[in-house]
Amino acid sequence: MFGVLTRLFVESVERFYEERAERRGACGAVRSGAVTVVQRTSGDMRLNPHLHVVFLDGAYHEDGTELVWNELGHLRTREVGQVLAV
Repeated sequence: MFGVLTRLFVESVERFYEERAERRGACGAVRSGAVTVVQRTSGDMRLNPHLHVVFLDGAYHEDGTELVWNELGHLRTREVGQVLAV
């Protein structure tokens, strides 16, 4: 169950970055990336499952035969709410 929630969360943030890259002129398939770790306990060893996620602050797209990086910046506080509302 936690795996499904993790996938949905990561896909939501990636979709947000992909849409932002497209608005800034990226053409074709836009891809981003993330590394996710599930921590199951808190410091006192109580059950406390939560995620630690590092996202790329941008997205890649192909431009002809080249791979182009689009720096998109980090999510602002109001944008976190937009991502989670989806």
